[in-house]
Amino acid sequence: MSILLTGFEKFSLYNNNLSEILVDKFPDNFYHHSIEKLIFPVKWKQNWQFIKQKIENIKFLPSIFVLTGIQEANYISLEDRAYNFKFGLDEEKHFKCSLITIRNHLCLKSNVNVGQLLKKTKIHEEIRISVYPGVYLCNYIYYLILKYYKKYSYVIFIHFPKEGSFFSCFRTLNSIITTLINMYDS
Repeated sequence: MSILLTGFEKFSLYNNNLSEILVDKFPDNFYHHSIEKLIFPVKWKQNWQFIKQKIENIKFLPSIFVLTGIQEANYISLEDRAYNFKFGLDEEKHFKCSLITIRNHLCLKSNVNVGQLLKKTKIHEEIRISVYPGVYLCNYIYYLILKYYKKYSYVIFIHFPKEGSFFSCFRTLNSIITTLINMYDS
């Protein structure tokens, strides 16, 4: 089984991006499963083409996509769904306020049972199931990955607190990926 683990690079509002640090520090092999890692730019124009190209360059389509980002909240969120809407100003000062794609569903639900994932994950940090991943690049990427890849792979998005403890969030990410492997290993 292969897993694609993603995060976002640092952007101007923050000194660092915990999702980028978590992805960088995560091992390339995890219990005999290969981990492909991608760090996304915080740019509307480059993001989807960048992602499609990187996914196409992976030898095998990942069985599980674990997408990560940061949020203002002080807890971890397992995002249950993404919305067909993009809004915000990126690092290149490009502003978006529109649907992501025309004539598509307004909402796409993850094919990961987040309730079961939360129950089975053995962690001590506060984790909540969320139905609102925002409307910025996290939602944008999540929506497009669900649209194009959830037929073939399991897809989940995890928001970590922007001021979260690296060690606590790393343990949580480790536990979530372990649980996903156990839930979907085929």
